[in-house]
Amino acid sequence: MGVLGHVRWARETRVTPLMRWLERGIQVDYAAIRGIEASWFNFYTTNVSVPRVALEDIGGFDEERFPIYYEDLDVGYRLHLRGLRLLYNPRAWAEHLHPQTLDQWRRRMSVTAAAEWRWVTLYPEHPAYFHDKLAEAAARPPARGRGRWLLRWFGPRFPLIGPRAWGSADLYYLQQLAPTFLDAWGREAPGQPPSELEGAGSEVTS
Repeated sequence: MGVLGHVRWARETRVTPLMRWLERGIQVDYAAIRGIEASWFNFYTTNVSVPRVALEDIGGFDEERFPIYYEDLDVGYRLHLRGLRLLYNPRAWAEHLHPQTLDQWRRRMSVTAAAEWRWVTLYPEHPAYFHDKLAEAAARPPARGRGRWLLRWFGPRFPLIGPRAWGSADLYYLQQLAPTFLDAWGREAPGQPPSELEGAGSEVTS
């Protein structure tokens, strides 16, 4: 059994619309957790506790394949395969003192693409999460993203305004990140979409 705590932006940090957007499925997605049961997909090492013996049992982090990005997802999945139950406790919160900018995330996307390519190659049973979202957004007409300025005041479920503002922001930010990611993905797998990876992965080992 492990415990996932909550992470929020540090109180002294000015939270921007981008940072609010990152909380909904890009950097973390606590809002998707229902009750106390979290998924291995929520294995965020910024605030998670597991027995040391469980981590040793799977051989720890795979620093060769995942030196940066997807390393916590990989550990969470391998622990899940060994039967780990991950419980979510929002009261076990921590603050993250790390302001985020769009330029930083654009640069980050090239490294994320390489990590996700290794992930779907190793685990072809799972979708290419970022690739699929960004490719779909890139295929749509350019978005102005005017609704993103409302994210600081309205949640995605706020009547009328919320869904429109968050939908506008989602498409805008995804389109801003897509070129760097998709260019890097193309260098990793020229002409090979994720659907052709079936059977390319190796077995999960400890």
